[in-house]
Amino acid sequence: LQTGLFIGVLAIAVAVRIIANQITVTQASESVRRALGQKEMALADTDAALERVRETHETLKSSEEHLRLVFDAAVDGIVELDVDDVVMRTNEAFCQMVHLDRETVIGQRWQALTASLDGADARFAELPSAGQAQLERSDGTPLYLESRVSEIPTNPPRRLVLIRDVTPGKAADQTIRSLLKFLQEKDEDRTSLLRRTNSAIESERNRIARDLHDGPVQGVSAASLSLEAALLMIGAGDVERGVDVLSKVRKELADEADALRSLMSGLRPPVLEERGLIPALREAVTRFGIEQSVETDLVGTLPRPMSSDLETLAYRVVQEALTNAAKHARAGRVVVSVETTATSLRVEVEDDGRGFDSAMTREFLRQGRVGLASMRERVELANGTFVIRSNPGRGTSIVATLPVDPAPEAREGAREGSTSLPGRRPAS
Repeated sequence: LQTGLFIGVLAIAVAVRIIANQITVTQASESVRRALGQKEMALADTDAALERVRETHETLKSSEEHLRLVFDAAVDGIVELDVDDVVMRTNEAFCQMVHLDRETVIGQRWQALTASLDGADARFAELPSAGQAQLERSDGTPLYLESRVSEIPTNPPRRLVLIRDVTPGKAADQTIRSLLKFLQEKDEDRTSLLRRTNSAIESERNRIARDLHDGPVQGVSAASLSLEAALLMIGAGDVERGVDVLSKVRKELADEADALRSLMSGLRPPVLEERGLIPALREAVTRFGIEQSVETDLVGTLPRPMSSDLETLAYRVVQEALTNAAKHARAGRVVVSVETTATSLRVEVEDDGRGFDSAMTREFLRQGRVGLASMRERVELANGTFVIRSNPGRGTSIVATLPVDPAPEAREGAREGSTSLPGRRPAS
């Protein structure tokens, strides 16, 4: 009985032990499962973190490539300098400015880089701080540069220098300055010409008044007195003497009429009004040749009538050019040419005289010689072009090109063409 009881107790103890072991194994298995679950979660979190790191790396790489592309594609030059002014990085635009490859530029101190450049001015060495410098291109033209500097907050700090080519702006500024100077000179010339012209007009009025007073007015006054004397003679019965005085009066009046015609011809030639430009020019050129004892030619035709104002302007230009030639050229031969196109009338006066430096025309105006300036002013006011070609010892050519009116009013009578003056050689 005791043996059986012992065996029963032992069996119960073994069963309890087995149950306890099963419970322990079950608990251990549950812990292992939980640990495995936590490990899988940790691995999943690690994979997610690695993916985020990978994505961040790709983003940074893409951003770096984009920034490098922007850096290299920039039109302005970009240079990164360290605390010792050593070039750490640069772009292609700056390399093209200095005509050096990138490998040569990177690693050099700025001062050494400046010394290696041909055509760099003294300010280039201080460009990062001075803000302006100039380089000379291989073709000799200047390259104007301006810079802006930004501090890079790194340790140690660096500087980013932005260098811009401002040559087009400088060229535009110089062009504007040149235009302003040109306009100022033109305004000064016009003011001086206006003063001289007003003075010349007043002098011409005084001359005309003197010519009228000393010529026709005196002659008409004398004729009036002679007529009174003739009336007294006829009234006194001395008809023969009275008729003789009347004959003299008629001759005096005819002479004064000729003087008036001559004066009027100087103001506006009747032949210009009656027959047109070519005959008027022929008359003026012939008279010039006779008075100056030079060979003259008139070349050209006028196939259709021009407006009265246009012909007058062309005539005055030729007249003034001939006057200048008489005063200054000392020429042996003078040629006047007339050409027409559908849109323009071109007149040229060319001589083989001593010539002058055409750059001196403004100085002539200052000296009171307004002939050339007056011609230019008249032509440009008519929207034409006026050109002077002259060199010392090689003669002078004055060309005026005037726009033609679309439908000028025809004059009565045909216009005469001409190839050369009678007895003169035609122009070659």
